[in-house]
Amino acid sequence: MLTSTSALADFATAALSSPSPPHAIFKFGHDDLLRSLPEKAFLGGDDSGDDSLSLTAVSNTIGMDGLVFTREIEQELRRAFDLEVVAQNIESRRRLLRNVRKWALEGLRDESLVVALSHPLPSPSLTEESSNGAPSPPTLASKKSRCITARQARSVLANAFLRNINDVMKTEKDPSNCGGLDFRRLFMGNSGDCGSQKLACLLLYFEACGSILEDTEDDDRVITFERIRYLPSRMDSLVKDMRGEKGKHSCGRFIGDGVHLHSGPMESPPRPAGAFVNFANPNFGYGKCIPSATQEEIMQMCCPEFNVGMLFIGKMGDDEVVNVCSVRRFCQYSGFLDSFMCKGLVPHLDRAASLETVMTMDACTYSHFSKKMIQRDICKAYHCFREYALDSLGLTAESSIPHQQYPIISTGKWGCGVFGGRPAHKLVQQACAANLAGVDLQFSTFHNDDGCSKVLAALQSRRLKADDVLPLLYNGTDYEHFFANIVGDEKKIRVSVYPPDH
Repeated sequence: MLTSTSALADFATAALSSPSPPHAIFKFGHDDLLRSLPEKAFLGGDDSGDDSLSLTAVSNTIGMDGLVFTREIEQELRRAFDLEVVAQNIESRRRLLRNVRKWALEGLRDESLVVALSHPLPSPSLTEESSNGAPSPPTLASKKSRCITARQARSVLANAFLRNINDVMKTEKDPSNCGGLDFRRLFMGNSGDCGSQKLACLLLYFEACGSILEDTEDDDRVITFERIRYLPSRMDSLVKDMRGEKGKHSCGRFIGDGVHLHSGPMESPPRPAGAFVNFANPNFGYGKCIPSATQEEIMQMCCPEFNVGMLFIGKMGDDEVVNVCSVRRFCQYSGFLDSFMCKGLVPHLDRAASLETVMTMDACTYSHFSKKMIQRDICKAYHCFREYALDSLGLTAESSIPHQQYPIISTGKWGCGVFGGRPAHKLVQQACAANLAGVDLQFSTFHNDDGCSKVLAALQSRRLKADDVLPLLYNGTDYEHFFANIVGDEKKIRVSVYPPDH
């Protein structure tokens, strides 16, 4: 979603009048950075020549606080630069590092950026004061937004690369997730291959900015962070609210309609999607950067602009989600956890197709079959999906969405793995949320069906509405009961195959 840049000026005016004190975002200022990174270290008649001076200057700056040895930093930087995927895509190390220096200095001079980052993005209020001063009835959902441009995100990430960003949200998240937008752990010699591969993604991001995107209209692309808070409600109440008293907003489709399974990666679904579900930790962006490669952590390296939100969003509540609109996907990858590898830049990344909304919604980690947690997670998915649908189509909260205009969201085994959920169970929850929100889902099983095709086929053949499916979810005290409730007699269920191209 592209937002007028006037929104930035409006926010700056509001932030300047805010009563809360500003954060100290940067560790050191413009003049300090100039002294640490002298211009002569980045100059030379031939950018393909010796880059030792620039590498040493950058390494000294990264290690200025003494938490990582400068020699260790330079070794890890060279190791990342020497990776084949980096060497093939970067024309000049010196020019890339010179650009990082330039962008970091630009950020330190950008007063509107400093203002935009100087205060947390607060959790929205669900009540508004009426004309007579009395609080009005609570709304179903409310949101607050923070906007920055792609140019400003580049400046923030350049400062983060140089380790010039404080963890200003450390009091707003779990102590174990403190660290913030600091890549220190990636520069340590014990970070292993994962650290080098994540550094490779950052280097390719900077290369793409310098060689493809800088000084184009993309500089003014507005990235919007939407913190959405909603009134926790029973699902039957939510169904009633969506249908309206006269069925005005009733969805004519059945649960599972518009949901398509595929076995490929979430990043390349058979039907192009404008939004991508982040299997998120409740602490935005995990709260810190470490040499690890979960689904969220991989997304953070492939879509690095997302990480700027770590400077003003802490831990999400059980009644909160965050949508990050118009972030660009820069890198491709393969593998997961220890097998993660950067595979180069996304082809044609300057096109609109590489822009997406990242839906940050954390799933429960225990009591997966309790009614309380099922309602919690369906509400999380519903409000992410619904807000995206309304934003992408320019509609109001009261609007109904025509079937032919349903936006497409790429998702998969959200809430599974270390979260402890079962894929088919989370599929049904997301299918219910999608049905109520008015979106289609491209669901990646990623080469392991885990019962998803049987459950989806059962839903589609039984032609159930939300009123029918919710009791089946609530009455499933464990996975076996849930599966039996949904599938029933397996002999009567016809399972369709995946699309032939997957």
